Amino acid sequence: MPFCPVCKSEYVEGIQRCSDCDAALVDVLPDEPEEHTIDEEFVPVLTAKDNEEAQVAREVLVDLGIPVIMQADAAQTAAGNLLMVEQNTLTVPASMLDDAKRVIEESRKAGEESAEA
Repeated sequence: MPFCPVCKSEYVEGIQRCSDCDAALVDVLPDEPEEHTIDEEFVPVLTAKDNEEAQVAREVLVDLGIPVIMQADAAQTAAGNLLMVEQNTLTVPASMLDDAKRVIEESRKAGEESAEA
């Protein structure tokens, strides 16, 4: 039986388009991507000394579908005014820690090689 890839509705044979979404029907729905919920433990993968390093690492991980939470640790004056960000910690789902470490290391090596060239 055909299915709508957008709303997941099932149709009888012979129907070509979804009556709700107007999408072309498919014979098999694609597998749902693995979801990472907030219930999954996030663990530190990188503590960056500057914002640029943290942003680059974050972008690389996000581009590969690895969820990232970036936390900035900042120094403050006694009055509570922000002085400067001292470091950024990136955390990822514990189940993706090894992949994230590998990706960050490969990104660092590629950056070092391009800087030497």
